Amino acid sequence: MWIKNTVRAIRRHHRNRMIQHAKKIMKYLWNYDSFDEKLHEHASRNCDNITRCSCPMCCNQRHNDWQPNRERLTMQERREKERFDVEKNLLDK
Repeated sequence: MWIKNTVRAIRRHHRNRMIQHAKKIMKYLWNYDSFDEKLHEHASRNCDNITRCSCPMCCNQRHNDWQPNRERLTMQERREKERFDVEKNLLDK
């Protein structure tokens, strides 16, 4: 019984932490007022997945239409593409 209560407390703690994080994002990026009554409601709804925001800071870079195709790639993919281009240029010469 003690372990179950501890797990529940940890789960609640992390949920409250994520709600506070969502509130912080909404205040600074989405221009919510600190005393807005809907702030807590929206934060608790979006706390599990803050990437619902489509801004470049929050969303997955691959699915962001605001950036050019080159910037959508991860660093690993960019390096591999550059290496491939260099090898292709060497073979073409």
